[in-house]
Amino acid sequence: MAPRLAFALLLVLTAVAGSAQPHRIIFDTDFILPPGDDGMALLLALQSSEVEILGITTVAGNESLERGTSDVLRLLEIVGRADIPVYRGADMPLVHEKSDFAVSSYGKWWSDEPSPLNVSRKTKLTKKWYDEMVATETPITALLRETMGPRFKTEPERDWLMYDQVAMASLIDRTLVTTKELYVDVDVNHGINYGVSVGGTELWPGAEDAKKMNVQYDLDWPRFIEMFVSRVRAPLRKSPGG
Repeated sequence: MAPRLAFALLLVLTAVAGSAQPHRIIFDTDFILPPGDDGMALLLALQSSEVEILGITTVAGNESLERGTSDVLRLLEIVGRADIPVYRGADMPLVHEKSDFAVSSYGKWWSDEPSPLNVSRKTKLTKKWYDEMVATETPITALLRETMGPRFKTEPERDWLMYDQVAMASLIDRTLVTTKELYVDVDVNHGINYGVSVGGTELWPGAEDAKKMNVQYDLDWPRFIEMFVSRVRAPLRKSPGG
């Protein structure tokens, strides 16, 4: 290839790569501050140029709707992103009824026992990674020291699985996860699979409206955690118009 043609091709490829638009998302969340997975996932999104958050909607889940909404607003104020609109959603599940187990064992809103999260079981946020995250001085790392530091001080061997963080990271870089295409449906019948996302290679009776989608089953843990830590500890990103 002639040098001038090669140079022209390089300019075209550079222009195309540089013009990639960020994923524009609505961040729907049963939010609590870090070390909650929703809070950590939001920090990753705010610190990633590949994502533009159009708005945040809160629902009951880990905590009440009021607590979740308050925590979102606090985090956005801390990171200087009060420009992102926040909307209150449902304060209870739309079809689920509380159970004795849920009232006594899970959260503040009476959900059933969580289950179909195998890819997240390959994660482990340990004190080693926490120490790396808070090694810099930013509003984010100050928040992490406030919310996570006391727990690691009293339980240095403790670790957290990472759920929503993996979902956000896989939007930013799809090569972090390995997927398989399956039909997936949520079982709302009160039986053994109640509330579970059920997947299969073919449609099954009762799931005629199930959608085919990519289901994550493996994770490149070293690349994921290195990306997560480096972005969360980096200087704050400004708003797109800031």
